[in-house]
Amino acid sequence: MIKINLVPIDELENQLWWVADAAVLLIVACASFFGSQWYLGEIQKEVDETSVRAVSLEDSAKALEPEIERFKSLQDKKTTLNEKLDSLQKITVTKISKFEPVIVLEHLQNIKPEGIWFTALKIGLPAKGAFKINGNGFDNLLVAEFMTGIRSTETQEKDDADLRTHIYFSNINLVSSVVGSDGGGLFPELSGAPAFELSGVIREKDGNQLPTGLGMPEGLSPDQIPVSSLERKTFKKARF
Repeated sequence: MIKINLVPIDELENQLWWVADAAVLLIVACASFFGSQWYLGEIQKEVDETSVRAVSLEDSAKALEPEIERFKSLQDKKTTLNEKLDSLQKITVTKISKFEPVIVLEHLQNIKPEGIWFTALKIGLPAKGAFKINGNGFDNLLVAEFMTGIRSTETQEKDDADLRTHIYFSNINLVSSVVGSDGGGLFPELSGAPAFELSGVIREKDGNQLPTGLGMPEGLSPDQIPVSSLERKTFKKARF
């Protein structure tokens, strides 16, 4: 058998050639060990700090539990009171609201001049507070006088003893006025009486403050009232 030596000559001459490699390996191993220990120490420190904060938050939460229970109790009381308030609002109405339709009917009846009669009266349609009047009159002068009387309720002084003075009418509009109606078909002799339709809004006076709207303020002439030309002419004749 033939044996061949492949070891370099310098290694054959130096028997401690492996010492340098072992020293480098040892240094790398030590650096890795201490580095991992330092990293684990930092992680452990963060874990400890987090644990301390968690314990502190738990203590704070336990301290707030009585306040939370008190807040829940207040919320329940608030809900109960709101329900009672809603119930009271549903069953409690003012005297004016309770008798408003009757007051409105009496108000219109007292304002209505002789020679005017109603054929239809709608209150609360199409919106709350709105009203519409259909009727007939002997002539347009009486219709104009009726509209003037309705508007005058805006400036009427409020009297606590008279509920009618708590109600006024605003936004009065003459929807139509047709000459040649037969008075609803019941009285042919009234075929020349004009049929009219009025619309407006029913309002309630607040305290002693006078409402603002389409009523005629003091010092204004009929020409300054924002109404149609036909209505202005009839108003002049009826008032002056």
